Amino acid sequence: MKNLYLFTDSFPYGSGETFLENEITYLCNKFNAIYIIPIFSNYSQKLRNTPENSTVLKPPFKCLKNKKELMLKGIFNTSPIFSFINEFFSKKVYSNPKKIWNWGTHFLITRNLIRYLKKNNLLNLFNDKNNICYFYWGVRWSYILPFIDEINSKIVVRFHGSDLYEELNHNYIPFRKEQIIKINYAIFISKYGLDYFEKKYPFFSGKKHLGRLGTEDYGLNPYNKGSYITIVSCSNLVRIKRVDLIAKSLSLFNEKVKWIHFGDGPEMKRIKKLVKTLPPNIKVQLMGRVANKDLMNFYSKNPVDLFINTSYSEGVPVSIMEALSFGIPVVATNVGGTPEIVDNEVGWLLDKDTSPETIAEIIKKLINNENYYQLRINARQRWEKLCCASRNYNDFVNFLMSL
Repeated sequence: MKNLYLFTDSFPYGSGETFLENEITYLCNKFNAIYIIPIFSNYSQKLRNTPENSTVLKPPFKCLKNKKELMLKGIFNTSPIFSFINEFFSKKVYSNPKKIWNWGTHFLITRNLIRYLKKNNLLNLFNDKNNICYFYWGVRWSYILPFIDEINSKIVVRFHGSDLYEELNHNYIPFRKEQIIKINYAIFISKYGLDYFEKKYPFFSGKKHLGRLGTEDYGLNPYNKGSYITIVSCSNLVRIKRVDLIAKSLSLFNEKVKWIHFGDGPEMKRIKKLVKTLPPNIKVQLMGRVANKDLMNFYSKNPVDLFINTSYSEGVPVSIMEALSFGIPVVATNVGGTPEIVDNEVGWLLDKDTSPETIAEIIKKLINNENYYQLRINARQRWEKLCCASRNYNDFVNFLMSL
C-alpha cells in the first residue's frame, strides 16, 4: 500500500494555504495513510481539521521569520556546507546583493530542514519505493532534494507561480537545476506555468502534468442590484498584489461604491492611508485575514457585483475560482495563468501595466453592460468547466495513485 508524505509551508496550522483544505480531503479518500509535514506553525498551535487517516508531524520551526532561530540552527549543524560554498563562487553569487540574499536564505532553510530530517529519522522515507513524497511548493521544503543521496520514492513537486518564475526571485534560485533533476513528476496549476517550465528547463527528464487547483460548490451569489456597486477583492496585502491600484481607481467614481477586501499583510498600513483619502461616496471594509469558511459564507449571503484582482504576477488565483463559482464576474490582470479562466465572457482582462483610470473605466463599463447577467451565468459555467474541485482533484489523485 502506498503512503503519501505531503510537505507544506504551514498547513494545517493557522490559516495559510487555504486551497489545501479542499485537496486534502480528496487525497485522504484514496490513500491509506497521509503524513503532513509543515515547515512552520507561525506560533499557532491551532490545527485545522484534517481527515482521520492523516497524521501531522511537528514542524521544524515555529516561525521562519525568527531570524535568531534560523541563523543558529542553520549555521551550527552537520548538514552539507561545501556544496553551498561551491554554489556561491561558481554562480558568482557574490556579484549581486539580491542573489546573496537568495543564497543565504536558501542556505539557512535547507540546512535546518536536513537537520530536522536527520534528528527525527525521516531521511529513510525517501528510500522507500512505496512512498510518494509530494512537495506542495517548488521552494522551501523541496530545496532539500539535491542533498538527499539515495531516493527510491516517487518525488512529486507542484509548481504555482512565485515558486516557479525565476523573474520573481531576482533571476536566481540556488541549486535549481540540481533540484529539478531529482523530480520524477512536475505538477503545474496552469498551462502557462507548464510551458514556462518546458522552455526554461529543457533538461528535465521526468514527466509533466497539468493538475489544476479547484474550489468546492457553495451555490450562487444571491445577487440583486443595490444602491451601491459592491466590489470584492481577496489577497495578501503585499506589493506584488498591487491592491493600491484598486483604492486609487475608486477615487475616480462619482457613483456609490462599496469595496470589501479580504486579506492582510505588510501593505495594510499603506492601504489604510489611501482609503482615508477616498471621497464619502466610497465605503471600504478591510476585513483582514478570515477563515475560508467565513469567506464562503459571505459570498453565500451578500450580493456582489464584481470581483477584482490587480496582481502583477499570479499562478492561477484560487480567489478568482471562488468568485466564478458563485457566478460573480471578474476583472483581473492578464498575468500568469489568469487568462486561462478569465476573459471577456466572464468579465475583463486588464493589461499587466494597467492604470487606476483604466480600472475605473472597465468597472463602470461592465456594471452598466446590458449583458451583465449573462456574465454571471458565464462565470458559473467557466468554474464548472475548469475550476471544479471534485473534477480537478479526483483527476489529480487518480494520477498520483497510478504512480
